[in-house]
Amino acid sequence: MDYNPKTDLAAYPHIRAMLSGLPLQLWYEFLPATAAGLNDMELNIISFRAKEQERDQVMTLQELCEMPLRPNQSLRETKVKARIQGRKKEALLRRYNKDREDLV
Repeated sequence: MDYNPKTDLAAYPHIRAMLSGLPLQLWYEFLPATAAGLNDMELNIISFRAKEQERDQVMTLQELCEMPLRPNQSLRETKVKARIQGRKKEALLRRYNKDREDLV
């Protein structure tokens, strides 16, 4: 390692957060060999976190709408399916309530 991880990681908050619970001896196993690799590692962590948040949104929608869990499905596709399912349920409710009003 050609850099000092304690001082050079000040500009990379996501890497510091990833290493926060690890002892210093293990940092050398996870960090890249050169300081230039730190920037790539920071960008990878940011992109993985964005993907993780999107996957969590997808799974939450799927659980809420009682769909089969498919975490790698796109968020857009899941939102479309949830809207379609919601409209079907609204139509059923309207039809059910209309039938009840006729009986009164």
